[in-house]
Amino acid sequence: MTSVSTTNAISLTRALAEIKALDAVLINQAGNTMFIGLTKGKDRVPTNGVHKTSKELSEFIKAQNQSLDAKFARRLKLKAAVQKANVETFLIVNGETISISQAIDLKATLNFRQQRLQAMKRGLALASKAVIDSTDKINRDVEANIERVSSGDKSKSSDNKVLIDTIRQQLVDQNQIDLVDPLNLQSLIDTEVASIQNLETELDFSLSEVNAKTEITVD
Repeated sequence: MTSVSTTNAISLTRALAEIKALDAVLINQAGNTMFIGLTKGKDRVPTNGVHKTSKELSEFIKAQNQSLDAKFARRLKLKAAVQKANVETFLIVNGETISISQAIDLKATLNFRQQRLQAMKRGLALASKAVIDSTDKINRDVEANIERVSSGDKSKSSDNKVLIDTIRQQLVDQNQIDLVDPLNLQSLIDTEVASIQNLETELDFSLSEVNAKTEITVD
C-alpha cells in the first residue's frame, strides 16, 4: 500500500467521493448564496421576511459566504492531494507497472477505441452490404437476360447456356463489387472487442483496489 501520510489521512476512494459531493454542493450553493440584502424603513427591517434585524441578515450573508469559501478551499486541498498521489502511486495493469495518472489516461483512451471500433463495424457492414447488393443485382440482370434470349421460355435457356454464361461473366467483370480488406477487419474487430473489454475490466478493478488502499493527507 502506498501512503502519502498517516496523519489526517483518508483513502483516495473517500477523497474522490468527497470531491464529487462537493462539486454537487458548490454548483447548487454558488448559485443560491446570498451576497447582499435589503432593509426597509428607519428601523432597517430586512425585506426577505426571514431575518428580523439588519445585523442578523449581515451575519447570515457572511456565514453563507464563509461556508462557500471553506468548501472551495477544501475541494482545492483534496484535488491537490489526489493529484499528488496519482503521480506517486503505482499499480500493475496487464503486467505493466504504471502510475494512477497513467491508468486514468489509459482508461480515457478506451472511449476513442470504442469510437474506432464502432466505425470499424459500420464500415464492415456497409462494405459487406455493397458486395451482397452487387451480387443480387448481377443475378437479377442475368435472369433478365435469360428471359430475353429465351423469349420468355426458360425451358429454352439450356439451349443458350454458353451465351448465358458469357453474359453472366460479362456482368461480373463489369459490375462485381469486391472487398479490399488488408486489415482482415472482422478478425481485427473481434480482437479489439476482447482487448477493450479485458482492459476496461482490469483498469476498473486495479484502480478501485489501489484507491481503497492508498491514503492521502488533507489538512
